[in-house]
Amino acid sequence: MSRALAIAGLSLRQAVRSRALAVLVILLFLCVTALPLTIRGDGTLSGQAQILLSYTLGFATLILTIAGVWAGCAAVSGEVRGRQIQLLVVKPIRPLEIWMGKWIGLMALNGLLLFLAGALVYGMLLWTTRPEALDADQRRRLREEILVARAVARPDESGLEEEARAALESERAAGRLPAEADPQSAYQTLLRLRRLHFYSVPPGGVGEWRIRLPAPPAPDRPIFLHFRFSKSAMDLEAIAGQWYFGSATEARLGTVGAWPPESPQTLPVPPAPFLGEREMRIAFANTDPSGATIFFSPDGGLEVLMRRGGFAANYARAGLLLFIQLAFLSAVGLAAGSLFSMPVAAFVSLSFVIVARAAPYIGAMAEQRRYFSDAPGAGLAATALDAALRVVFRMLRAALAPLRLPDALDLLAGGRWIPWSAVLSAAASHLALYGGLLALLCAAALRRRELGLPE
Repeated sequence: MSRALAIAGLSLRQAVRSRALAVLVILLFLCVTALPLTIRGDGTLSGQAQILLSYTLGFATLILTIAGVWAGCAAVSGEVRGRQIQLLVVKPIRPLEIWMGKWIGLMALNGLLLFLAGALVYGMLLWTTRPEALDADQRRRLREEILVARAVARPDESGLEEEARAALESERAAGRLPAEADPQSAYQTLLRLRRLHFYSVPPGGVGEWRIRLPAPPAPDRPIFLHFRFSKSAMDLEAIAGQWYFGSATEARLGTVGAWPPESPQTLPVPPAPFLGEREMRIAFANTDPSGATIFFSPDGGLEVLMRRGGFAANYARAGLLLFIQLAFLSAVGLAAGSLFSMPVAAFVSLSFVIVARAAPYIGAMAEQRRYFSDAPGAGLAATALDAALRVVFRMLRAALAPLRLPDALDLLAGGRWIPWSAVLSAAASHLALYGGLLALLCAAALRRRELGLPE
């Protein structure tokens, strides 16, 4: 390990003396300081904070991602091409120590630059939201909704799975399920239909949901209801309704109003009825005279937010998630540079980044059963191609599933709590599991690669 650390220190010193690092630092400084001045928000305090946390820090992370992947590709392939690596392989150093040393050096550099960008953004956020520049209401909103870490609780859906399984058995017993139908796909379809019905409220109807709270509410811990819905009518007119909030045994009228569809809304909920409780009941009465049915999004369209911790610790956890992502992508670039020449390594690394970003779409494609066989005139060849593509998409989904990370910047900008379990899980999957596999693969490749061939 000492030899790997020596290689890491040498790589870090070379990077510090490089002009590319100075250019990267200047680019990050310009990004952090100039981007908030060029992007206009909605004029609110939360909009300004979201610009700093989502756009500014996100763009800085994008720059570091591209630079980290490129530096990883060049770390080994550049030394192979320039024959500097021959000075290492003739020494009593194992290929795994060479790879680990390069990776540790890249991780240290990424961590230093990410810390610099994060410190600048945090300083600008504190300056923008300093008490002298805000009134009392803005300071309260800042403390309760923005610079805070809030846990998220969603409606209990445990009964929907049992209903979907019972409906599947009923359809199968009645002979209405086609013989060629995939039972798992049929179950997922029935489950989606029940979730849509669970989160819909017909005209004149009432939707009711029970929510298990992450902790018993306290008088100094405000509760907020966050919701977003669409409606059956093709317009954006506000929907009139009434919200009811209460404990598991009591419901009372909370808020009467009208809310526009397709727009996130947040309502404060008085914590008094729920003090010491771990469950709350909410209901919405659709009293709109237009006769439109409303649909809350099953994925985050109805949430209860409660204070869980402070913003500074949440900001640090978000930074750790970003650092783990940068370290993993540097490992991908370093692995590609160990296996291929610089142009091929850059192409392979960037292709992997694109595929990883498309993981949600790959998951949706893996759920489909037909891609070409539904086309008119499709024959046996289209059916065989469908089967092959389905296998490919499912393999890609299984391989990319451990690499999916929470959107740290989106959670941070929304005041959402980032748990330590998410950080530890990301470190285990990205660094220990996949990083270890890449290290072993590249060490074996370097051990067998002929590095002294003449050009």
